[in-house]
Amino acid sequence: TRAINCYNRAYNLHMSARPKRLASAGKTLNGLGIVYSEQGRQSKAEECFQQALKLFKKSIPKKHIDVAGTLLNLGTIDCDRQHYDEAIVKYHKAKKIYDSSLPSCHPNHAIARINLGNVYLASEDYSKACEEYEIALKLQQQSLLSDHPDIARTLHNLAVVQTRLGNIEQAKQYLERAEEIAGHTLSSKHPLVSSIRETKALMAEES
Repeated sequence: TRAINCYNRAYNLHMSARPKRLASAGKTLNGLGIVYSEQGRQSKAEECFQQALKLFKKSIPKKHIDVAGTLLNLGTIDCDRQHYDEAIVKYHKAKKIYDSSLPSCHPNHAIARINLGNVYLASEDYSKACEEYEIALKLQQQSLLSDHPDIARTLHNLAVVQTRLGNIEQAKQYLERAEEIAGHTLSSKHPLVSSIRETKALMAEES
């Protein structure tokens, strides 16, 4: 695709420069890996992320946020493959980097927590998933506008978890808040809006 070709050209330019621009090449590989991941080509994506980490180790501090972002990307691949323990390890490493490198109000703190919530949800550890999503929500409320779509997404995640835990009334409250925000900020065809509708229908069946 055009995106893959652009990333490959950029990578070659960074690596042919004198001196080589290793950090920039690593960022380019990260972007390329995300494209492959979105196409479902997880092996190619993992290869890019691993190579990006190697370049970062040679060019930037080990607690740099680009290292954390790459660890999150690798963790997501592990989660998709149901390698949950490996994903959790990578997510915690990323979280520690963010904790030590970013101000407390930075939105990436919430992103790390959301990733942890996602893997716990996927592995059916609903109590831990709920805990991570609740922390993420508090962090988002400190760093984002009150009607930001990411807040709606986290509220929806909490509604899903509470439904799995059998707490239907609590789930309804989260879902109503998610629906209100998404209705104001997203189109009716947005995937999150569709997910909210599906969760609402499922909840109606269980209540």
